[in-house]
Amino acid sequence: MEECSVGRHESRKIVSFCETTEKNLLIGMNFFQMKFFSLFKGSFVFITRLAMSWINSYNLEDDIFVGSKGTKIFYRTYQPKEGRKGNRVLVVQHGIGEHSGRYEFLVEAFAGTGTAFYLIDSHGHGRSEGKRGAVDSFSDYLSDLDKLIEIAKKKEKVSKVTLLGHSMGAAISTFYAEEGTNQGNLNALIISALPIKVKLDLVMKLKKGIAPFMADILPNLTLPTGLNVNHLSHDKAVVDAYVKDPLVHGMASTYLGNMLLNSEEPILANAGKIKIPIYIFHGKEDQIADSAGSEVFFEVVGSSDKTLKIYEGLYHETMNERIEDRTKVLTDLKKWFESHVN
Repeated sequence: MEECSVGRHESRKIVSFCETTEKNLLIGMNFFQMKFFSLFKGSFVFITRLAMSWINSYNLEDDIFVGSKGTKIFYRTYQPKEGRKGNRVLVVQHGIGEHSGRYEFLVEAFAGTGTAFYLIDSHGHGRSEGKRGAVDSFSDYLSDLDKLIEIAKKKEKVSKVTLLGHSMGAAISTFYAEEGTNQGNLNALIISALPIKVKLDLVMKLKKGIAPFMADILPNLTLPTGLNVNHLSHDKAVVDAYVKDPLVHGMASTYLGNMLLNSEEPILANAGKIKIPIYIFHGKEDQIADSAGSEVFFEVVGSSDKTLKIYEGLYHETMNERIEDRTKVLTDLKKWFESHVN
């Protein structure tokens, strides 16, 4: 069983960038220049981080709580230095195989809005404990998400938060909102790339057909998801960073795979229960989760305050697309959020 220990964030990408930059710069430098750069390498790392001016808008903190199965669950908070405005607390639930650290574009876009962020690494993901891509029950994700929401409410002294989920995280967030009295914890719901419909080529048809059988006999067997990383974003830098990210994995248990591949019926059956304001967005050219799923979901959601945005030409991670595209996506999202959460 592969575990991931919980620990402080290490700026591996920045250090790697510095090492590569150093190697390139040393070529052709004289002895004094080499000594000078070596002496100030640590300062260069600091200056590189300082250049990320948006990060200076927040106080960042990493912490853990004990999850539903007794495992340590990692979460990260961004507190706006100018102070939180009203009820602007955004809890973020990531997708399969990824982690909270991949949502910096989102946090950056909201700098200056007075929004506090709480981002979870779900069981078996990122810096949280648990077998990679495996979970005993999908409800474990919901229980851990609920714990983080309660932590956020207590720390921020608010009665409700806004919940954002992407991909698998969109499914988790939707199931959460549909269950019991959970909507009483939420001001609004934001759903990105809901994965209730997939592109059904022959391979996916076989996977979907055999998934229930495999989940019954070998529920904890983990297999590669077969995700085509080139369909995440048109931005090659985003794809390359995803591939090189040591906290990203490409595994899913047969149980989890079955839950996601066959989530359409239960999600749609209970969508009418969702009465809070909801914002749904999806890339039209998403090859991982068909945007038709978001369109169908939008039609049956019970809320009288619902918005659907389908972005032409964009892939699965609209918030991580090319800069001009993600700027449009994030600007639209921020405008909706600011108009609904005071």
